[in-house]
Amino acid sequence: MPSIVASSEDTHDNNSKVNSVSKSNHSKGVTCKYGILASGEAARKMTLLPPDFAPGDGDVLMGRGRTCYNRTGSVRFRNMCVDRLDEYSRAEGKAEKSCIIAEIVRRVREYSPKGGFVKMDTESGNWYEVGENESLLRIRLLLP
Repeated sequence: MPSIVASSEDTHDNNSKVNSVSKSNHSKGVTCKYGILASGEAARKMTLLPPDFAPGDGDVLMGRGRTCYNRTGSVRFRNMCVDRLDEYSRAEGKAEKSCIIAEIVRRVREYSPKGGFVKMDTESGNWYEVGENESLLRIRLLLP
């Protein structure tokens, strides 16, 4: 199945949408101006964070409950999704929607270069950066 690649002439700001999109036979996943969305094993992989990692204000905590929901990074993430909801709803196809999602992922990781979308293993107490699939699933829950 071909992936989608946005052309180099794409423009985007907070009030406009990605304009031109073309198909390509790359097997790495969906690509656009905002980066590559991983596919295959890389998308499912969770990355162990350093033992001294503590979630910061930019991290989105993956989990349930008030602690995860009210975290500064999680609130900012939900606001980013709400801000892009109209654009996402007007998007004319999967490629444009994927680029909007990729930008949200990029912005979350920009706010938290050491983490991003993080989850704690309750048995070991270790923190993990979740893979692309879980990050994208969280975004797609907010952008119907």
